[in-house]
Amino acid sequence: MPAAEPPPSLPGQASVTLRAHAGAVSAALFNARGAYVVTAGADRAVRLFSARAALDADAAGAAPTQLTTPIKSYAAPASHAPLALALAASDAQLAHGGGDRNVSLVDVASGAVLRRFNAHSGAVHALAFAGPGDALLLAAGFDVRVRAYDLRAQNAWKPVMEMREGRDTILALAVRGAALWAAGKEGVVRGYDVRMGELTEDVIGEPVISLQASATSLLVSSSSRAAASHRLLSRADGTLQQRLLGHSLTAGAASRACFAAGEAAVVSGDDEVGMCAWDARSGDVLRRYAGGTCTFVDARQDALLSAHKDGVVRIWRDA
Repeated sequence: MPAAEPPPSLPGQASVTLRAHAGAVSAALFNARGAYVVTAGADRAVRLFSARAALDADAAGAAPTQLTTPIKSYAAPASHAPLALALAASDAQLAHGGGDRNVSLVDVASGAVLRRFNAHSGAVHALAFAGPGDALLLAAGFDVRVRAYDLRAQNAWKPVMEMREGRDTILALAVRGAALWAAGKEGVVRGYDVRMGELTEDVIGEPVISLQASATSLLVSSSSRAAASHRLLSRADGTLQQRLLGHSLTAGAASRACFAAGEAAVVSGDDEVGMCAWDARSGDVLRRYAGGTCTFVDARQDALLSAHKDGVVRIWRDA
């Protein structure tokens, strides 16, 4: 009998604490290499921090583990906090949107707003770059439509495509290659194969608050009055591969989940503890991370990120 695979390894200590916002953090993302962290918060700010420099200095014992000063701040709407954030794989552009119904495309280096899209009739809750070279920006939210904007076309402000199958507020988008998924309060995950022109629907039956796709699975996170859970669905046929339970999440709360440890683990925000991690194969809880109510998580290489209701972002990496 072959030996059982060891559980995935995850970092266990918070190496750096970012005092990112005066209020809850609505989104926080590593860049593709894990060198930077971009955040958005209830204080109506979008900020960029140098994660790699802080982590390397912390590992050498040469720097404080708490940072308060971003390397860049970006203009956000004065009247509404940003609710959604996306960062291009090239790190050259970021996008944010929220209650003001606009989506802003921003040059990361200069901070200049390159374009502002205003086709939405309600709050924007989800953003994602897509297509070769991140040539498309996807946006969705209260008005139940997924809109695709062509970033290559000069002075193009209108969407080049709209997906109108949704029946309630869309809270989450996921992109992998030519495949796109959207879901939200309706409790239905819709998958779009752009190349084949196909649409699939998986009924979850609970509001979906987060989506992420791996090579073979779709991570679907839901929250209801009964329980919060994460489902791993087969991308091939939609069958349930694993269901992850055992954490606390207030019904209707927005909290992202993501794959970690080379897609062998799943991490998610938790209302009571801070962050919870599971073995994606066995479904077992691997670790619980302290830190207070966690609103957003991300993972890159050997590091995890947790963003919290008190405005703090923690980067977890073992020395």
